[in-house]
Amino acid sequence: MQCIYIKADKRDPKAPAIFAANGQGIKLDVTVFDIDMSLCCYCNLCTYPCPTDCIYMTPEYEFATTDLSNHLYHFAKKGAKFLTVNPKPPAPKPAAPPAAAAPAAPTTPPAAPPAPAAPAAPATPVPEGGA
Repeated sequence: MQCIYIKADKRDPKAPAIFAANGQGIKLDVTVFDIDMSLCCYCNLCTYPCPTDCIYMTPEYEFATTDLSNHLYHFAKKGAKFLTVNPKPPAPKPAAPPAAAAPAAPTTPPAAPPAPAAPAAPATPVPEGGA
């Protein structure tokens, strides 16, 4: 539907790093980011390829107005403040196990389980009628 219009330039590599909300570094300076909601068909297909998860759908759908220019949203703002610290830094790498200086002592096999007790002698049957 061509309802999203973006114009961007590569950021200067010497510029301080800035980050998106998901922790991904921003590599472009966006000068125009407009969405014309009067052209949007609310298909949700723009949310999947968004690399920083910044485009998402909401349950709001009542945008009635008599002026279609009210449906044009300008998201790129001059002088916008950006995150200068990564909100989701990468997880630290696990420490390497220390190198063993001496081989580990061999383990002794577990002791054998005790032998089962001898079965008890069968009880002498008592004849019927008493002894």
